[in-house]
Amino acid sequence: MVKNMNNALFIFSNYYLVFKKYANNRCSDEEIINGLLGILIKKYEIKGKTDLLLYYAKAECSKLKNRKLDISENIRLYLQNDHIEKEILDETKKFLNKYINFNFKSNIINEISKLYNNDKLISKENCLRLDSYKDDFELYVSITLVEVLKYNNLKNIRKIKISEQGNSVINIYVGDILDNGFIKSIEKYSSIVIPVENSFDTKISKPNDKLPHISDKTLHGKWINKMLLSGTTEKELKETIHNSLQSFGYAIKHNLKYPIGAIASVEYKSITFYLLAISELNDRNVASASIEDINNAITSLLDFYNIYGQGYPIYIPLIGTGMSRIPLTHSESLQMIKNILKTKLNDIQGEINIVIYENDLSKIKKEDLYDI
Repeated sequence: MVKNMNNALFIFSNYYLVFKKYANNRCSDEEIINGLLGILIKKYEIKGKTDLLLYYAKAECSKLKNRKLDISENIRLYLQNDHIEKEILDETKKFLNKYINFNFKSNIINEISKLYNNDKLISKENCLRLDSYKDDFELYVSITLVEVLKYNNLKNIRKIKISEQGNSVINIYVGDILDNGFIKSIEKYSSIVIPVENSFDTKISKPNDKLPHISDKTLHGKWINKMLLSGTTEKELKETIHNSLQSFGYAIKHNLKYPIGAIASVEYKSITFYLLAISELNDRNVASASIEDINNAITSLLDFYNIYGQGYPIYIPLIGTGMSRIPLTHSESLQMIKNILKTKLNDIQGEINIVIYENDLSKIKKEDLYDI
């Protein structure tokens, strides 16, 4: 079986390896990758950056293999075509006849089946649908190729649509939420939610502090450090946050704290960070919150997004599983967010992405990842 790479099994970098393993005459990565992708490229005459048909050179094939490059969006444009698996069937047959030893077709079917059946992000219904084509080898290759190309091939990035209604789309997104904001943006414009305590502190705790501030192990602390590394000073960051809170009409309380659910907006390049107050600091600067607080905060966030989000994608981490002293499991946090979204489906105008870290997938039941 193909090696498990960070829980993501049903991805192109694993899929093509099955065919290379059972190819004739020791075919190269470049031949098999371009052979598989060429099924769609030739059928639909998909162009690259020039007027020539799209082709992956050796260096690009290496990046695809090592999950450092995703499938071209020029290819993905055709994946929603009705009956695409039948449209590309002739090209699929040409690829198989040219490169693959048919004596091993049962091995190929079994290994591809293991990829999606053992991938936590592929629903049981989808697995059964793909399995239903096993009796027709060539059609099975066509339909599994179309399916695998829908998933992001990059390391630590997976996106699964769980709901679409009107102008609202809800996805489960597996990856590092801060990488999306600082290493490279997913879209030209998007918003990322950072859960914070309601004093909106910007100081990272140090060993000799009399009272603790923000732990650098929390998402809030990691975000502060990345903002400081980007050239923003703590003073500038603090001013930006509090100016934003005031501009949105949040009233500061007598203890220099804002209400649960208050949101500050911080711009960084094409990303807008929404700092969402989910917990209260006590006299010892220890953050705590109730499930009701979390529920109210998420509801406030969605209302805020509908007013100010302009329909751009928003990325929301699992909330309440970290250091806010709430006994929520990862599955419970996911279910809470999904339950709130259910009540807002008719109001949401845009794309909501619930973000789960790759290493946290094992803490969530597979069936909890699907359906809103």
